[in-house]
Amino acid sequence: MQVAGESSVLLTEADALQCIDAELRTLSSVEKIIVRVHTKNLPSSAVDLLQGFGWVVLNR
Repeated sequence: MQVAGESSVLLTEADALQCIDAELRTLSSVEKIIVRVHTKNLPSSAVDLLQGFGWVVLNR
């Protein structure tokens, strides 16, 4: 994911997810983040990353 602008920054998936996690955590009504995965063969490293944020990962 690339952020456009004069000083463009290239973000990794982990960086992007960390930003999303931080934004979601600012919402006081969010108690649990649940992600449903709709793709087959999601790498275990991706699942580990999501679970590392404390998210619940559901496989389709």
